Amino acid sequence: TSVTLPKSLVSLGGISASAEINVSPENSNYASYDGCLYNKDKTEILKCPSGKTEVTFPEGLQRIGAYAFSGCKDLTGVTLPEGLVSIGESAFSDCGRGQDSITIPSSVTDIAAGAFNDFFLSEIIVAPENSEYVSVDGCLYNKGKTKLLACPSNNRGSEDMKSFPEELTEIGAYAFSGCTVGSVTLPDGVTAIGD
Repeated sequence: TSVTLPKSLVSLGGISASAEINVSPENSNYASYDGCLYNKDKTEILKCPSGKTEVTFPEGLQRIGAYAFSGCKDLTGVTLPEGLVSIGESAFSDCGRGQDSITIPSSVTDIAAGAFNDFFLSEIIVAPENSEYVSVDGCLYNKGKTKLLACPSNNRGSEDMKSFPEELTEIGAYAFSGCTVGSVTLPDGVTAIGD
């Protein structure tokens, strides 16, 4: 199914579409690009239809909104653009059964809790020039490696997870959401575990 939003639309709650979202060019609040919903100046993607397999982003994209790709189970082609600054809460939750990895560009400085909940990936890669984040064994950490932010759900299969950076002191909220690891042995330095 597709959804077409009129020029008169001012406020938008949850929207569900499997094929594409179209917005009247005369709408002063929203826009569409490649079948996805954006704010008017296309600096933030708000919703990707659940049936999309690949997404092309417009120039100037800065934010991926909360739940923007949630439920996009067939997603196989997402390349995050340089210039992207933030990834919202649960932005990629429960999606991407066909995508093996995702690369966080150097420009990203803010990743919300649970941004990659149940995103069926083998690894999260971080551009080496990124000042805020780093990838270790396919998992996402803050740059100092003191906080584990996300372990992709297909990262280990059913293997046990026993190797962590020695700097690790905190496990972020939803860090293991959807993970199929056999068991996790946390190092002695961990003092906090998120919800």
